[in-house]
Amino acid sequence: ECGKLILPLTVDDFSTLDTLLKRAPLNGVEAHAVGEREILELEPEANAALGRGVWVPGTAVSDPRAVLARLVDIARSRGIEFRWGAPV
Repeated sequence: ECGKLILPLTVDDFSTLDTLLKRAPLNGVEAHAVGEREILELEPEANAALGRGVWVPGTAVSDPRAVLARLVDIARSRGIEFRWGAPV
C-alpha cells in the first residue's frame, strides 16, 4: 500500500500540518488529518505522542537516484546512448 504519513516533531509543527491540509485540495491532493489512533493503525511503530498527523494516501516516498538509475537502464535497453558531460 502506498501513502505518506506526515508527523510533527514538535507542537511548533502543527501550523505546518494545517497549511498542508489547506493546500492539498487546492492542488488536487487527497489529505486527511489523523489522530493518535489512526496514526498507530497506519504505522504501528510511529511515535504518535503528539496525537496529530496528516495522511496522504495517493503519494509515496521514493529514492530519486534509484528511480533515475532505473530509467537510464530502461532507456539503454531500448538503444538510447547517454554521453555524460558532452557539450550540447
